[in-house]
Amino acid sequence: MVTQKSWWDTVDFIASKIAGHYFIKFPDERLAAVEKWIAGENIWLIRTALLFQLHYKEDTDTHLLSKVIKSQIGSDEFFINKAIGWILRNYRRVNPNWVKAFTDQTNLHPLGRSEGLRLLKRRKMEPGVVISHTSAGSNGTNSLIIKKPSSPWG
Repeated sequence: MVTQKSWWDTVDFIASKIAGHYFIKFPDERLAAVEKWIAGENIWLIRTALLFQLHYKEDTDTHLLSKVIKSQIGSDEFFINKAIGWILRNYRRVNPNWVKAFTDQTNLHPLGRSEGLRLLKRRKMEPGVVISHTSAGSNGTNSLIIKKPSSPWG
C-alpha cells in the first residue's frame, strides 16, 4: 500500500496507525523492516520508517529513531525532512532535552531542524538535567546520555 499511488496523507496514516501498531505487536520484526525501508530510495517507505513511532511517546526507540534520521542527512526531499521535523516535534512533548541535544549535534536539513524545534521554546527544558554525547561505542554508534543530578537532600 505504501509504495502504490502513495501520498503523504495515506502514508502517514499507514505509518503511524498500521505499521506503528504492527511493530508494537511484533517488535522483533521492526529493525529488519526499517533497515530495508531506509536502504531503498522510495520516499514513502522512508517516511514510514520515520513516522511509525509517532505515537509511541515514552516507548520511542531513540536509538532507532536517531539511526533512521541520520540515514537521511543530506536529503533535500521535502516529505522526508518534514517527517523528520514532525517526529522530533512530537517526541519533544515527552523528552524535550533529548530532542534539543539531538538537533544540536546532528546536521539536519533546515526544514527538519526548524520543524523539530518549533514550539520547543514554549516548553521549558527540565532544570538540572545533564545531556552528554558519547562518541562511537563498542557497537560503532553514537549515543546521548541523560542524567539527573542527585538531590543533596537524599
